[in-house]
Amino acid sequence: MKKDNMFFYLTAYLALLIPAPGRFVYGFTLMSEVFLLSIIGSLSVLLIEKIKFEQLKSIIFILILVSFSILFRQIIVMINSQVALTLGFVIFLPPVSLFILNILFTQKIENFSGQFKHTVFKTLIFTLGGMIIFLIRDIFGYGTFTFFGKNHFIYEKVLFDSNKIGIFSLLASIPGVLIILGIIYFIFIQISKKIEILKNKE
Repeated sequence: MKKDNMFFYLTAYLALLIPAPGRFVYGFTLMSEVFLLSIIGSLSVLLIEKIKFEQLKSIIFILILVSFSILFRQIIVMINSQVALTLGFVIFLPPVSLFILNILFTQKIENFSGQFKHTVFKTLIFTLGGMIIFLIRDIFGYGTFTFFGKNHFIYEKVLFDSNKIGIFSLLASIPGVLIILGIIYFIFIQISKKIEILKNKE
């Protein structure tokens, strides 16, 4: 992964991590939406190209993504209304992350199959990374693991005594998000330097 791509990943994460509560159940919901939107968006590109609405391409594309976000919210309301209520407007932010990643707006119909696989793979990496970050914040920031529960309640498994979390509770806050992303970026830079050194030796 190039440094520019990593920058886009981190920016896209910020669009979701900062406004969303640091619980895994919310992260799982948002990242699932991002993944589904990438598939819907890719198929929309194909559809728009087929019907030859080039002049209205951007408007139609955005309308499709927003409409799916509304539909996705209604599905979450039926599954667990507490999750939908807590997320609020945040559930409409995944299209923004996809726009930042710029993986849908550059697709070409000529090589749709290859680009579709690339889009799914790239989005899968992004969503799995996001879920891991939310999981870290949930476990170490709150000492819990959360997921969808019964009767529209959130399942919460207490893993650590909240009094023993101490400084790790910072991970549940916005500065904690910046710290996690900063560490990820630092590790990425160090690995990139090692790889570059090995290539120069060859």
